Amino acid sequence: MSKEIRVGFYGTGGIARHTHIPILQDLPGVSIVAICDTNSEALDEIGATHAIGPEHRYWDGLEMIEKEDLGLLFSCVPAFARTDVETTAVAKGIHLFSEKPQAIDLKTALKIDGAIKDAGVIGTVGFRERHRPMFHRIREFLADKEIVHAQTTLTRSKTTSKGWLKNEDQSGGYMLEWGRHALDYTRYMTSQDVTHAQAFMFRPTGSEESLSFSVNFRFGNGRTKNICSATFQAEGKIPDGRRSVPIFAIFYVGGRIDIYREGGK
Repeated sequence: MSKEIRVGFYGTGGIARHTHIPILQDLPGVSIVAICDTNSEALDEIGATHAIGPEHRYWDGLEMIEKEDLGLLFSCVPAFARTDVETTAVAKGIHLFSEKPQAIDLKTALKIDGAIKDAGVIGTVGFRERHRPMFHRIREFLADKEIVHAQTTLTRSKTTSKGWLKNEDQSGGYMLEWGRHALDYTRYMTSQDVTHAQAFMFRPTGSEESLSFSVNFRFGNGRTKNICSATFQAEGKIPDGRRSVPIFAIFYVGGRIDIYREGGK
């Protein structure tokens, strides 16, 4: 029989509470043995719901790593809160799953990546959206096509982010929160990876969030991609006419494929 996988959770917010913990508890051979969060109410609620005793509930992630015998750490804290818990864990041979993004700055991302490689453990970041059946079908369709350019566009009627997500200095803003998915979708669909990137953002004085951004990418084969988004400050729904614009447009030699928002034409 395979050895039981002992899991610790660093961060018990919505994604941990509603997605990861319930799924893991349904898997054979997996046990959630410890949890950590600075929110004591959330910590006690999760502990009571999932039978994790007070002695295995922590406020300090490093203390949890030190005291618990873990095989896998789920890091579900906001990316700005990642400091040395993840690197300490992998240095002890603990495998790592991080909620996306891994970091909001390159230095932290490279530090965690280097620690994973040095330790020889498994490390992954939770980009699950690429596994939608639609993206699989498009990847198959494009497999024998010569990609020229990919375009991603999204418009919002107003900013809807809350809490730390609305603070661009902590979350990276909509460009990182949504744009990372758009880039990952495209990398998967086109089987291409990025070598160069250039970003522009418009963030008015006094605003916590940028109202628009445009990011240009170059793939390894020299092809290009752009992701852009704009927010117009208005109440109500975005006009239906906007939905005639595809969210994704992928150009290839001989044609193009458009992907529309759900409910669009």
